[in-house]
Amino acid sequence: AVVAWLRFQTGAPLVAEPAQAQFALVSDAQLLPALSQFALGSDEYPDRSTTIALVVASLAGGRVLTLRGPGIKDTRAIAPVGLPEGFLGQWADNRALFPRGVDVLLLSGGQVIGLPRTTRISAEG
Repeated sequence: AVVAWLRFQTGAPLVAEPAQAQFALVSDAQLLPALSQFALGSDEYPDRSTTIALVVASLAGGRVLTLRGPGIKDTRAIAPVGLPEGFLGQWADNRALFPRGVDVLLLSGGQVIGLPRTTRISAEG
């Protein structure tokens, strides 16, 4: 039912390979393929990358992460629970590809945190 609803609402094609996806919904963050496996766009068309909607256990209560970058005055602290192992390293690699790279939406309990590819993420402690 979810697949049919998404196909109808977004018009995005369903694909088998992450590199072909315009949008990806990952309902279990631990099953997230490597970010580099998704469409990364190109220098000429960075908008042809994948936007990943990643469901995590919670957006609060986890390890404190500090966000910096365009659109963030000074810094912003978040503490999501359930990010996959190695996510911060993958994110740093993704950010280094700018203007290419994926964008990620962290989802939990009706709340969303957007992580544009320009966001720098560092761990506290």
